[in-house]
Amino acid sequence: MDYIPITEEDKIDMLKVIGVSEINDLFPDIPPELMKKVDYKHIPIHGLSEYNLINEFEQMSMKNKQINNFNSFLGGGIYNHFIPTAVDSIVSRPEFFTAYTPYQAEVSQGTLQAIFEFQTFISELTGMEIANASMYDGATAAAESLILSWRVKKRKKVAVSKGLNPDYRKVIETYLKNTGVEIIELPLNQKTGRTIFNNINWEEFSAGIIASPNYLGIIENLKDFSETVHSGSALSVVSINPMSLGILKTPGKAGVDLAIGNGQVFGNQMYLGGPAFGFFTSTKALLRNLPGRLVGETRDTDGKVGYVLTLQTREQHIRRERATSNICTNQALNALAGTVYLSLLGRSGLREVSRLNAIKTHYLIDKLSELQGVEILFDKKYYFNEFTFSTQFDSTTLLKKMKQKKIYGGISLSDNYPEYPGAILTAVTEVKSKLELDEFITVIKELLNSK
Repeated sequence: MDYIPITEEDKIDMLKVIGVSEINDLFPDIPPELMKKVDYKHIPIHGLSEYNLINEFEQMSMKNKQINNFNSFLGGGIYNHFIPTAVDSIVSRPEFFTAYTPYQAEVSQGTLQAIFEFQTFISELTGMEIANASMYDGATAAAESLILSWRVKKRKKVAVSKGLNPDYRKVIETYLKNTGVEIIELPLNQKTGRTIFNNINWEEFSAGIIASPNYLGIIENLKDFSETVHSGSALSVVSINPMSLGILKTPGKAGVDLAIGNGQVFGNQMYLGGPAFGFFTSTKALLRNLPGRLVGETRDTDGKVGYVLTLQTREQHIRRERATSNICTNQALNALAGTVYLSLLGRSGLREVSRLNAIKTHYLIDKLSELQGVEILFDKKYYFNEFTFSTQFDSTTLLKKMKQKKIYGGISLSDNYPEYPGAILTAVTEVKSKLELDEFITVIKELLNSK
């Protein structure tokens, strides 16, 4: 069909029917300063040469503050990890460089096998029986996990830990807004930073979800949580930083029903917060209720191994009323990067990277603890690669002063956790050198002495 633009006369007639005089009258809620007409006079009439165009964009890019120009300790769900060169090299190959759905199995065996390997890695890593082909991100995985629990348990309440990433909680609220499902917040123990989950009647709930490590950096007791939730026949859900599983016990060993999370830590750049990929794992009992899709291994009529999409419980494949989710695709390219990363590191490599995260984090914690005027919140033995601390400064003020010294000191918790005034969430990964960690200490010490 050809594109047929409307004429000015058509536009005037349409606006008249609607009852407005001009297009901008349709957007009264937008602040006037954002509606100013853009002056396009600075754009050259004639096109630029390739060389000049590249040069202009490079000059524009210099306005960005790049992570490599700062000593960054930012975390809160997106982390700066080392990514082997082989990861980008492999995912950039033309046969892989797409995130599109491999509908035709006969021409998509390579992509399907890569997804199958991804599922295998994630299942082994989490200790869970089933892993799907990935989700959009950790937030949507969290929301889908609670929708699954509601569908299975038929109860109109879910419990969400305040220690879950605030962005995840907002996505959960959006997903459940018009379902009639009530969200009950599980509070945090102000002394330990851990979730309080034994003070409600779990028989009224479909599921409970916590994070480990939680947003304050604290490793939760998954076994106690799961057993408590199961006492009321509800489902236990854990959002986990998968990097921590190199050294910590798996959710599977803790008896968790669903383990979900964000896989950005495996082979994906920070990308200003995304995209990355979410992972979604479960026990075998919940297999037919999983969102998204699964890749299965089979054999053809000649006995050769083949890979196919299986148990496709989404709206494109089955009747709408039987669909478990409207997750329409997965983050296949990002998940592939995670698969390549894990295959390069192997078990021992992942264990070493996880160990370095913990060791370097606790080095910084110990050094900060020696400074007068610095308080490490909670018991340091429950931290993995993020921790919470406070000083005599307001958190926003301290972070601003650190930024002036070319250090991103972390994330202020004052907006989402006002009960911890002045608290800062700081992340340390394996890429941090002793020199960079000591620089952090030196700057904190200087700022405290200058107050």
